Amino acid sequence: MGNNILQIATYFGLFASLVATICYAPGAIKVLKSNDTRAISLAMYILTVFGCFMWIIIGILNVTGNILNDNLWAALSGGLPVIISNLGLGSFGLIILVRKFLNLKRAKAKNLTEEQYFEKYIKTKK
Repeated sequence: MGNNILQIATYFGLFASLVATICYAPGAIKVLKSNDTRAISLAMYILTVFGCFMWIIIGILNVTGNILNDNLWAALSGGLPVIISNLGLGSFGLIILVRKFLNLKRAKAKNLTEEQYFEKYIKTKK
């Protein structure tokens, strides 16, 4: 009975990690296409990427601890969805964060604000 519950938890967790990752995809794609990062909070994405990294470590520790205790389903249900969702969320968050950093760096190099840089160099390319 216990393993059945853990199997169900694993499948729900994997589905939830897929849904959570997909929700970030449109934002990352939009930033990649438009290169518009003006409305994006640098602090939020730094914390998001850092938090995802920490959750990946927690997931790995959970999987490792349960495998060492010969409990494969507990390892899969407790850690695998956490690792997968945070790899996805962290990857999309990192894409957005890198684009934000690049825009800020380019604007600073030209002694412009990010808004001015966008208006002068990015928006005009379209």
